[in-house]
Amino acid sequence: MQVVFSQRAPKTSRVSTRALVLQSFNFDLNGELTGISSHFKSYPSITMWLINTRTLELEEFVGADIPAYAILSHTWETGEVTFHDAKAKLLGKQTSQGARKVAKACEVAAEHGLAYAWVDTCCIDKSSSAELTEAINSMFQWYRLSQICLVYLSDLKAVELDHAMYTSRWFKRGWTLQELIAPSRLMFYDQDWKKRGTKEDLASLLSKITRIDIGILLDPSRMYTVPVGKRMSWAADRQTTRLEDRAYSLLGIFDINMPLIYGEGPKAFTRLQEEIIRRSNDVSIFCWRTQENTRWRGILASSPDDFRCAADTEDDVALKNGPEYTLTNKGLRIELDLASAGPNLYLMALYCTDYFKDEWECIYLTAIGKDSYARARPQELVCKARKGLSWVRKQSQYLTEEMDSEMSSITLRHALDRSFTFDGLLHTRLGYQLGGTHPERLWHHDHAAFLHVGYKPFVGCHVLKPNPRRFASAVILAFGVTNEGRSWLCFVERHTICPWSPSQRVLNRAECLNTPVKWSREVRSSIVGSIGQYGIFRDQKEDMLAATWATDSTFLTATLAEEVRDGCTTYVIKLRDKIIVSSEDSQEQNTGGPKDGDRKSWLMRAIGL
Repeated sequence: MQVVFSQRAPKTSRVSTRALVLQSFNFDLNGELTGISSHFKSYPSITMWLINTRTLELEEFVGADIPAYAILSHTWETGEVTFHDAKAKLLGKQTSQGARKVAKACEVAAEHGLAYAWVDTCCIDKSSSAELTEAINSMFQWYRLSQICLVYLSDLKAVELDHAMYTSRWFKRGWTLQELIAPSRLMFYDQDWKKRGTKEDLASLLSKITRIDIGILLDPSRMYTVPVGKRMSWAADRQTTRLEDRAYSLLGIFDINMPLIYGEGPKAFTRLQEEIIRRSNDVSIFCWRTQENTRWRGILASSPDDFRCAADTEDDVALKNGPEYTLTNKGLRIELDLASAGPNLYLMALYCTDYFKDEWECIYLTAIGKDSYARARPQELVCKARKGLSWVRKQSQYLTEEMDSEMSSITLRHALDRSFTFDGLLHTRLGYQLGGTHPERLWHHDHAAFLHVGYKPFVGCHVLKPNPRRFASAVILAFGVTNEGRSWLCFVERHTICPWSPSQRVLNRAECLNTPVKWSREVRSSIVGSIGQYGIFRDQKEDMLAATWATDSTFLTATLAEEVRDGCTTYVIKLRDKIIVSSEDSQEQNTGGPKDGDRKSWLMRAIGL
């Protein structure tokens, strides 16, 4: 009889469309596996320690010499035997619970005609970091290539029905996930080593317990067509003794190899996600939500538990043709489909729903720079109609990878709280246009804000270029935050600035002259007298900073006030303009403009002199 196993082809850029190459293994008439060494010819340097089921002694095999073997899947208990115990030939002499378990596993393996068995407690030299790394990176393959996997449920009593498996610790441990999926032949035993059935016999029950489709359980090669987010959901609520093992136990599920760094804590799961991103453009890896009480997060999840919500993720056609994205030292560079959801709040489409449904799974983003975003409202994952919103595709945007610590969230809030947001900047009645921006890298056009990420002192400006039909002069609206954290703004005449680019000299001059204090009459007079066509003052009634700028035909007013928007206190700058009518017989009209030739005195009255 011939049984066909699937072996994955070399890695490609898309996991969901990875080609599968078939390799055959033969069973004799008694159901015993032959020719297993043919697989290990591809790995001539791989080493396995196997227990001789007759002598209970360890023997070492390399590459093509590795024989057929049984493998044990279990939960660790007290008194487990170690590699050094096995090397010292103590397996047959000890009476501990762990030793009896290994001996019984070898006995069952021998009953199936197998001369060797592998048990993780005593077949890995954990004192060698190199051997431990090789074993963990190879473990999925070792379970897949075993002739039979023996699952020992130490907490399932002989008198209990199969449905008692729901409460077994085996289904709550991180390592047992790959031990369930990888083997083609898997048999379950209770605490008295009474056989309860095979994976095929119990497939329906196992699927209900683990949320893994029956088709995946019976044909592990189909696992690599499942969206990344859904595979992550299988590991939700599973536990490991070492925090890092929550990531390392998933290496085989995603066909990933990476070095082990015990002591790195949650960064291990971050590294796993980064490795997946390097090999796949499956955006369902962003289909998660957290239970933590935080306003912002990075785009990567902090734990497999965050993917509980992805259990029903569908393999959409759009998912297979998702955008290209790349890890950089600035963040995750990606092409986004965004839709506005409020002030500095955007929806990012994930394409993770049924193709025949007119909706997408979406997450919320908030802008933290000109082309940078962080995850907002990370507790939410919403479905939105594909055609019900105005989606805009943006190229080369950056998503912050990590923001797990409380300090990172505080830093982001500090930056957003001090952003400069503009109201009506490009909607003045005189037709002014935005002729230039500084610093351009911090200007977020869609949000109409400078997101300066807490830089102090901060100096920014807009060059306001008049409509070509107008005879007004261009002007710079400058603003910023001092070293002491005080805001300021002013108008600065462009003079010889060319062409539409801000002059650092003028900005330095503006910063020195303008701090948000209550200006004395003498200081304000000096400003008007020396610069002539701009002024700054504090509106005591509205408790805001204001600046004015006037020409023969134009009067501009800018105000700066603090407002709370979406929970953040931001600096809001409002820009308004008026038309000044000048003629020999004209009177000051509704615009409040001065009579011809009286511009300076009118400006002085406007700023309270």
